[in-house]
Amino acid sequence: MRFVLWNIRSGTDRKWPAMMSMAPDVAVICEAAQRPRAVTATALGEPPLSWEWDGTNTNKGLAIAGWGYALRRLDTTNATGRWSIAAKVEGVNVVGVWSCPLTSGAYAGEVSRALDAFAAPISAGAPVIVAGDFNVSGRHSTFEPLRRRFAELGLVSAYHHVTGEPFGWESSRTWHARHDAERSSHIDFIFVSESLAGCITHLDVRDPSSLTTAGLSDHSPVIVDFDLARRECY
Repeated sequence: MRFVLWNIRSGTDRKWPAMMSMAPDVAVICEAAQRPRAVTATALGEPPLSWEWDGTNTNKGLAIAGWGYALRRLDTTNATGRWSIAAKVEGVNVVGVWSCPLTSGAYAGEVSRALDAFAAPISAGAPVIVAGDFNVSGRHSTFEPLRRRFAELGLVSAYHHVTGEPFGWESSRTWHARHDAERSSHIDFIFVSESLAGCITHLDVRDPSSLTTAGLSDHSPVIVDFDLARRECY
C-alpha cells in the first residue's frame, strides 16, 4: 500500500494530476476541496475513489482518500481539533491532521486534541497511521511533549524510523517558506504503529523542484510504501 501525505495548498482540481502521478493507494490531503471533480467523475482507467472530508471552507479542508480501497469513516463526539478526521482502510486506522489553531502558535496543542478525539481507534490494537501537516517542527519547544505522547501511544515517525535522523535536524524538509529551500523545516509527519514501521519498504520526501510537484505547493509530498501482506504488520 502506498500512503501519501501532501498539503496541496488549495487548488485541488488543478493539482490532481500531480497527486495521481505519485500512484497513491491512500492519502491524507491537507487544504483539499470538499468536492473536487475527481470525487464525482473518476478519470477513465483510474480506480474508484473513496473520499472523506472535514472543514468549514469548502475549498480548503482536510481529506482522506482511497483509490480502490473502501474507507469507513470513524466518527467521534469529542472535539476533533482544527482539523482532524479518521477512517479505517484495509484493517488500518488512519487519522489525518491539519493543525490550524484559533490561537496563534498553538499548533502542537491542536495535534494533541486530535489524538484525544480519536483515542479509541488509536488504542484499539489495530495498526495505526497518524499523518498530517502539524505546522510545528521538532526544534520547537512544544514538540517534545508531543513526541513523547506519540511514543507513549506506541507510534513512531516513519521518516525518523527509516533515516535514523533526530527530530528537528532532518536532511529532507517538507515545508518551504515562499518556496525558498533555505527557509524550510520538517513539519509534515507520518506516525505509525511499531508493527507498521517494520513493514515499510520505501520512504520518499519529494524534492520541491520535482517535475511533478514544482511550484504547486510550499509543502513536499511524503510517500511511504507498506508491505501489508506481511503478517507482522497486524
